[in-house]
Amino acid sequence: MNKTELLKKIQTLANRGYNGERDTAARKLDELMNKYNISADDLSGEKTIREIHEYHGHEEEQLLVQIACKVVNVRGGIFYNVQNFYTSRTLSTKLGIEATKAQHIEIEILFDFYKKQWKKEKDLFFHAFIAKNELHSTVPPDENTESDLTPEEQLKIMAMAQGIDKERPLRRLEAAK
Repeated sequence: MNKTELLKKIQTLANRGYNGERDTAARKLDELMNKYNISADDLSGEKTIREIHEYHGHEEEQLLVQIACKVVNVRGGIFYNVQNFYTSRTLSTKLGIEATKAQHIEIEILFDFYKKQWKKEKDLFFHAFIAKNELHSTVPPDENTESDLTPEEQLKIMAMAQGIDKERPLRRLEAAK
């Protein structure tokens, strides 16, 4: 259930609940609407606005588009005016999205969360790729050196490595002959 749906249910309870239930729901609704800067008009879901969301790189663009389509529940048609600009040495891109205020908030929250998750998973996948293809030194590590990875992450890397195809450059050279 997304934030908009939750707020709508709390609003229904605040309007139709009984005694203490109604009062508690009304207080919680006010608290959440203030926290996320959502008005009653925004909550109705009828009024859409255009806001710009910033991302960096192709992968983040794909992630932002997927999240926006999920939150707004469409396959497209809500995006507009992509602008590219450089800050320092990195390319920063902005994507305009048409959605309700509550949906924009949810998009930002989910994008921030999943962007961090994607980075973490991508780093673990890189370790799995290195392990599967044996692209590491054969010199054993120093006994006093501790791994930066938790035991859970090490198990996850081993499981990921199982699903990766192992290719050898010599096999490819022999096949080309």
